[in-house]
Amino acid sequence: ADVLTASRTPKVFASAPGVTTPEPAGWAKALFGNSMVNMDGSEHAALRRMISRRFTPRLLAATEENIGRLAGRLVDELIAERPDDFMPSAASRLPLEVICDLMGIPVAYRPRIAEQIDHASEQVGVARRGRARLRIPGRGTASLARMQFVMARLARERRRHPQDDLVSALVCADIDGEALSSRDLGAFFSLLLVAGVETTRNAIAHGLSLLDRHPEQQELLRSDFDRYIGGAVE
Repeated sequence: ADVLTASRTPKVFASAPGVTTPEPAGWAKALFGNSMVNMDGSEHAALRRMISRRFTPRLLAATEENIGRLAGRLVDELIAERPDDFMPSAASRLPLEVICDLMGIPVAYRPRIAEQIDHASEQVGVARRGRARLRIPGRGTASLARMQFVMARLARERRRHPQDDLVSALVCADIDGEALSSRDLGAFFSLLLVAGVETTRNAIAHGLSLLDRHPEQQELLRSDFDRYIGGAVE
């Protein structure tokens, strides 16, 4: 009830810059646009409706099937290759591949996108490779700009040749009769990539770490997988 009240009262519980996040500089607004997480009221609702229409039961079922295939392939590779670092080998790859498939990002773009996500995450204080890694000033901002450029280029391609993916759905849609600008599209897709990959890979990696530190829970899960997997993933 409290969450619903907060989400439906934007004048009191505002998400605008300066409230939940620092007020960006003017040049940053001009370059990166307005992120969905910083929108309130009708502006946020209109964009959310546009996006939610894309997530039909058919799409969700296809995405679930795709996740199963990707996860199975990654497990097979882990067993065969026995990599030293689980994070880049599996925890990062799974959400990146799922989101890129959903958006329709070409496979050739993905290694660079993964690198840009790492750099953008470090800008907000999350370093994937540990505390000892040197943070280069401006690298996160530069990576966000490059990511926006890539997404703007992909959006232009999809306007000319639409496909069955999220990028095509949004570039061909409009809010109150106005199409989304390339800058706004870039802001949304950058948010989806960075937030979607960063949170999910951390959850996967921490989940594995917890099972490693608590072998009794690992044994419990193995004893009746179907019974306990629900609690394990939540």
